[in-house]
Amino acid sequence: MILADKIIILRKKNGWSQEELADEMGVSRQSVSKWESAQAVPDLEKILQLSQIFGVTTDSLLKDEAEIESSGEDAQESGIRKVSMEEANAFLAAKKKSAVRISKAVMMCIASPICLILLAGASEFDVLPLSENAAAGIGIGALLVLIASAVAVFIYDHAETESFEYMERKPLRQLMVLKAWSARKKTDSVSTTHRVSPSASVCAFFR
Repeated sequence: MILADKIIILRKKNGWSQEELADEMGVSRQSVSKWESAQAVPDLEKILQLSQIFGVTTDSLLKDEAEIESSGEDAQESGIRKVSMEEANAFLAAKKKSAVRISKAVMMCIASPICLILLAGASEFDVLPLSENAAAGIGIGALLVLIASAVAVFIYDHAETESFEYMERKPLRQLMVLKAWSARKKTDSVSTTHRVSPSASVCAFFR
């Protein structure tokens, strides 16, 4: 469960609106809205403040494996499958590999008629000692091989990414910021060391 979901659950458990939580935090309602939709991530100071307001540890807020119980009503209301950081990273890695495979398959489709055209031209202008029929046969053979290879790549790619289809269909706005959030955690662990006193809870977070 990501931070955005935890903020929503804890806010609702306390019976607060976004505006009321914003007043408690000393921020705008738009800031809370962005946190809950995963369009932005609170800085370390705000995360510590959230942990104090909700009476939970920073670890329970920041660690994806730490679940926070929500009511059945909330789960039905959201209708959105929860995605862990591991699932999101696997999805993004699979999409990156898929993009490479698809681009190669598309290039094969584009290149498939080129052999036929080149061989036909070479036969017509006597560049190669091939009859017109032989050139056409070789060109068509090469075209079919390339098209078949491209189709095989498309089928393989679908098989590799099939397990992530639910992420394509569901309205998962969080996915676009998950990697940025992961990178930010690493950056904050360096930059905030000079600004925050080394308390036990903060040290535990940065491990």
